[in-house]
Amino acid sequence: MRTLRRPLAIIALSLIGAACANQDDPSTGTGPGPGLERPPAGPAIWPLAGTAIRDADVNTYPYGPRKFASGEYDFHAGIDMNTPIGTPVHAILPGVVARVYTCSVLIDHGNGQFTSSLHLSSKAVVAGQQVAQGQQIGRSGDCDANVPHLHLTYMKNLPSAATDERYSRNPLEILNHGTTPLTARFAGDTAWVRVRIQHNRVQKATLVSASGESRTLDYSAVVALGSINRNARVHNGVGIDASSPQGGFFELKLYPAPGFALARVQITDFAGEVVLDAARDR
Repeated sequence: MRTLRRPLAIIALSLIGAACANQDDPSTGTGPGPGLERPPAGPAIWPLAGTAIRDADVNTYPYGPRKFASGEYDFHAGIDMNTPIGTPVHAILPGVVARVYTCSVLIDHGNGQFTSSLHLSSKAVVAGQQVAQGQQIGRSGDCDANVPHLHLTYMKNLPSAATDERYSRNPLEILNHGTTPLTARFAGDTAWVRVRIQHNRVQKATLVSASGESRTLDYSAVVALGSINRNARVHNGVGIDASSPQGGFFELKLYPAPGFALARVQITDFAGEVVLDAARDR
């Protein structure tokens, strides 16, 4: 994910800088490759709190569409947690350190699961090292970022032991979190879906026309496009945008191509459950 450099005033409003899109060259060699067959020991823990308690860490920016106070938009391939420089960062699952970069640590948790912790001020592990769940792997920082925060990327089935956000998934798939119902409002042929950042489980957004025609945007298909192309505003006939976060919520903006008379919007979460099915009043 690319780093956004903004004026200090905007940074203060934004709370967190964007995470970097492309990793630096590794400062150490690679460890064991992907595909290790080690079942995780229990549920994942939150990386800062070091516990599996529900919502133990606070998400500042969600996985998926996000908008900064400056008006800049991107499609975020992880979650951000605002924290001071020097906060201990823990391995959320046991595993092997696959690679150590200048600002991040990539861990292979086995069974196709990888996590990468970004913007670290220091690292406490080396490539090839076995790590236990909850073990400190480094400290948070602002390395290659505008302000101090931790960015967590969760990836599945990487083709090699190197961070690649095209394989990213929502970290909430493995982190213990609560749920908040989604709500929708319509303005013409645009749907605005209100989402709590801490509980953002959106995976697919489907727009349905009055005639029954549908268009679906899938977050997995978007991130697979790579760090630049995923930031496009239209995917598979669905326009997408987001409002800046306010009070722990943001609004997901969805709109069809011209000529598509929007009748309803459906949201499916990463468990495959339809969590919103809202019809437009006529």
